[in-house]
Amino acid sequence: MSDPDDPDLNTLVVTNTYTLPNGSTSATDQMFPGDGIFAGSQFSIPYQKGNDNGGAVTVHIDASDPHGNKAKTYTFTFQLGPCSLVQNPG
Repeated sequence: MSDPDDPDLNTLVVTNTYTLPNGSTSATDQMFPGDGIFAGSQFSIPYQKGNDNGGAVTVHIDASDPHGNKAKTYTFTFQLGPCSLVQNPG
C-alpha cells in the first residue's frame, strides 16, 4: 500500500471489518504500518451460537489518506471451521 501524495505511510488510515456466517459484523479495527506491512490487533472471532456450524467469513480492508482520498476496498473470504462447545460434567 502506498500514497502517491505522501510517502509517509503513517498518514494513512487503514481499517478492517469482517462479516460472520450468521451475518453479524465486527467493529472496525485500525491497522498500522510496520516492517513494510499494515497489521492490526490479533484477529479473533468470538464464539457465537449462530456460527457453530462454520461457514464463510468475509473481510473488508479500507484505506484513506488525510485528503479524503479512498482506495478501492480489498475484500477476501475464508472458511470458519465448525465449533461445538461441550459442557464439562465435572
